[in-house]
Amino acid sequence: MRALIARWFASGRVIDAILVFMAFEAVLLIITRKLRGADTIAALAPGACLLLALRAALRHEDWTTIAALLLVALFAHLSDLRRRWTKTAAARENAAAIRGDR
Repeated sequence: MRALIARWFASGRVIDAILVFMAFEAVLLIITRKLRGADTIAALAPGACLLLALRAALRHEDWTTIAALLLVALFAHLSDLRRRWTKTAAARENAAAIRGDR
């Protein structure tokens, strides 16, 4: 059993399983309308890219592939942060306008 688990990690298959669970989570979030499709993708994309980078490292792929995946994860994360901060700032402005603070 221990050898099987070691092979599962070394081959990167464990990452594939986690990505399948993430996809399932995304579908559930969209179906239950907890998040819109774009919000769900923006929230999960950085983590998925980090997992793909880990998978590439476990499979001893070229360092440029790993670096590219990490860079994509960074840009996805920064994009998600910007989107969230913009939403938060707009919500604060709307609340202030409703209260008459403006």
